[in-house]
Amino acid sequence: MKQLLGLVGLLSILATIVPAAAASPGIAYDAVTKFALGSDAASAQPGTFDTDFQTASQPVQQQPARGGLFGGLNAAMAQGMAMANMMKSGLAERYYIAGQRQRVDNLAAQTATILDCQARTLATLDLKNKTYKVVSLDAPQQPAIGRGGAAPQAIATDDGSRIAMTITNQALGPRQIGPDLADGYRSDISMTITRPGSQSFTTQMTTTEYLIKPSDYTLVCGGVASNVTGPGAAAMSQYAMAQRAMATNNPRFTVTSTGPALPQGRFSLFTSITAGGSGAPAGFASIIERGHERAIADDDPIFTIPPDFTKTN
Repeated sequence: MKQLLGLVGLLSILATIVPAAAASPGIAYDAVTKFALGSDAASAQPGTFDTDFQTASQPVQQQPARGGLFGGLNAAMAQGMAMANMMKSGLAERYYIAGQRQRVDNLAAQTATILDCQARTLATLDLKNKTYKVVSLDAPQQPAIGRGGAAPQAIATDDGSRIAMTITNQALGPRQIGPDLADGYRSDISMTITRPGSQSFTTQMTTTEYLIKPSDYTLVCGGVASNVTGPGAAAMSQYAMAQRAMATNNPRFTVTSTGPALPQGRFSLFTSITAGGSGAPAGFASIIERGHERAIADDDPIFTIPPDFTKTN
């Protein structure tokens, strides 16, 4: 677990030195994140996106807030049930990325976040109760007090970490996924992270992707944690790190790659990330299905907070 927390901290450092992508027009799409263990993880394949997205989009039944001695216990139980439901049905999200802004809607939780890299702000919206709050990406955050989730962390500083990656690629050929014909690729990745004055550690990961020709857009401006917690976050973060390593000339990375070169900047309809070690059990897979992709302009009103929403602290 200590290594996992260190990896998450390192990722926040690396994110701050990657310039934010600017795209006009941008892209909007729907996504389902699922998890699998053991043989299910090893054999994960693209499913029926519309069905999976509809299942994962069902709103979570909110339990009434309770105070007193058992209030904290009830809240913890409700959070555990929500996590169990997400593990079973998946996490349905709707993404909008254009210019310097990104919005992500969590359909089951009925919440949304709007990241503005130019304004350096992150807005969190409660879509059901029509409220919102805004935090600065640059302001150090205090630890959360009382019941409930964790506050955003302060932006990390450079600790001199270096990363060596060995990647073996394999082409899987074309596959029809819904209305699209996608090209499949598998990558076996070994990643070793070394910090000055401390012991290095290595993680193993296997990714499977099915890509189509439309361009993908990623907005990275630092200070934002993943929406997915636990080992799934570690696997996805390592995958993002590998993608950035192959797409940039960052001196932090040493990359050795064999097999066919993977296309860069293409839209992935299916990504399976199987990780082991450093906090993620062997045979644990994070699976991302995407669909309903479409163009969106950076001045679309979806990036603004509706006028009938009330600001909260």
